[in-house]
Amino acid sequence: MLKRIVFALGVLCGVAATGVLAVGQERRDSASKPLILSHVTIIDVAAGRANPEMTVIIAGDRIEAVGASAKVSTPGNAVFMDAKGKFLIPGLWDAHYHIAHGYSANWAREVSLPLLVANGVTGIRDIGGDFDLIKTLKKEIAAGTAGPRIIAAGPQLTGASKDSVQFLASNDADAARHSVIYLKQSGAGFIKVQSMVPRDAYFAIADEAKRQGLSFVGHVPELISAAEASDAGQGSMEHSMGIWQSCSTAEPELRKSMAEALKDTKTAPGYIFARIAFGLPPRGTLETFNNAKAAQLFERFARNGTWQVPTLVEEQSFALLVSGGLMDQRGMNFVPASMRKPWDLYLPKILTPLSAEDRQDLVKIVPMMLDVVGRMHRAGVRILAGSDAPWLVVPGFSLHDELVLLVRAGLTPAGALRSATLDTVEFLGLQNSLGTVETGKLADLVLLDANPLEDIRNTQKISAVFMQGHYFNREALDGLLRKLGTQPTSPK
Repeated sequence: MLKRIVFALGVLCGVAATGVLAVGQERRDSASKPLILSHVTIIDVAAGRANPEMTVIIAGDRIEAVGASAKVSTPGNAVFMDAKGKFLIPGLWDAHYHIAHGYSANWAREVSLPLLVANGVTGIRDIGGDFDLIKTLKKEIAAGTAGPRIIAAGPQLTGASKDSVQFLASNDADAARHSVIYLKQSGAGFIKVQSMVPRDAYFAIADEAKRQGLSFVGHVPELISAAEASDAGQGSMEHSMGIWQSCSTAEPELRKSMAEALKDTKTAPGYIFARIAFGLPPRGTLETFNNAKAAQLFERFARNGTWQVPTLVEEQSFALLVSGGLMDQRGMNFVPASMRKPWDLYLPKILTPLSAEDRQDLVKIVPMMLDVVGRMHRAGVRILAGSDAPWLVVPGFSLHDELVLLVRAGLTPAGALRSATLDTVEFLGLQNSLGTVETGKLADLVLLDANPLEDIRNTQKISAVFMQGHYFNREALDGLLRKLGTQPTSPK
């Protein structure tokens, strides 16, 4: 293990996913010399302001001290790094990620983890997948593999009658309670609900999760209104699912039509699943959106503390898919064929049932979602930044793109940055150890070349990443990307 920071420039061979160190990377431990970032500007995400001329002392994986550069006392045995002109933010969190859902363990190690590290994503809320694989990855990261902190749901609860690696059967109240108890005993951080959970099972999940001391989050099931879900205590709603029907003047008719359609077990499932997979409400819903109903619903969310994770970048990818521009997304040049293969196999099957009108809705819904997210934000609804990677978007890169879309929706750059740092950490109950640049907190940090409060796209201009005791300078981060086979490009 290296005992000092390596700043040497030169040829970089990349960093193996097994945690082997390369030039520009260090695995810092308690025996390492303290690292001092001097004259850095700290972004206070809680207050939304920049504090210039600060010094941060990092010892091992923790922040030992923070103070004004002119006043802070620095140890004599430290390694100094002049960070004048740089901006230090807390490590980023992706609040909607699937590291072990539909991809192999090797793919997660060799593609997902490096892309997250290279983009300064130091934590993920994994919202559904193979729990055994997730636990294995967490152990490997704890043992030295570079990767983010993972707070995971494990298998998602769905309306199926049989369990699988990715899903637990919750097609009635008894099965739902059994699934929640099993996940609690298995170490799940929270419960994830899918779209096809029946009403009795849904309310059993809400009740049992409360009994077990777990939050429950996820989709708003097709037979539940967003207002009911909020009142039941659902902690966060993903992809704005359920909101459109609840804001429609035709809500009773839409819900009756969906209930009838779900009874048709032969012809309905393919079409309904296709719309759910792309986040599309029943046809005709978007045209009947009502501002007054929306205002009442959003006030309810704010009152109940129901957070929203809109995954705008994913919705944008659906529109790009329709227009043929999916591969034009930023960072796609780092996506190997092994990642794109599941898309190529899966997409034709779920696109087929959608009509031309449905595909137009995939394009139409993007600006509507931006407007709705802005309305929710102004109503006091808390927003988290999540990408739904790797589903049609690029791990790591897509979180930065989500921040850009959140600003376009009406959040300030400070608000968008907070959604991917302190707010996600607060939602997960980790704010005492993460989420801000403060003495005593864990040193999950990202050093930037420009001020993200002036332009949120500056989060893409990463100079260095500190993650669970690892240090990566720009050369090491570029090495991670080069290992995927393509030369890195500067952010636009």
